[in-house]
Amino acid sequence: MAEDSRKLFVAGLPDTVSEDVLRQLFEATGGTVAKVTLPKDRTTRRPRGFGFVAMSTVAEANAAR
Repeated sequence: MAEDSRKLFVAGLPDTVSEDVLRQLFEATGGTVAKVTLPKDRTTRRPRGFGFVAMSTVAEANAAR
């Protein structure tokens, strides 16, 4: 099973969203979140408005979509 099929791209996020909040939102779909990444701007260190959520299984990723 490829990790890419478990990874979800999430766009349009406000810069106030934290990794913990994003994790809680996706766990509310009934799945287990393996990893959350919120890239930050190198200069301002603020989130860039998108992120990645990796679910534990492909089925959980599909359900979260």
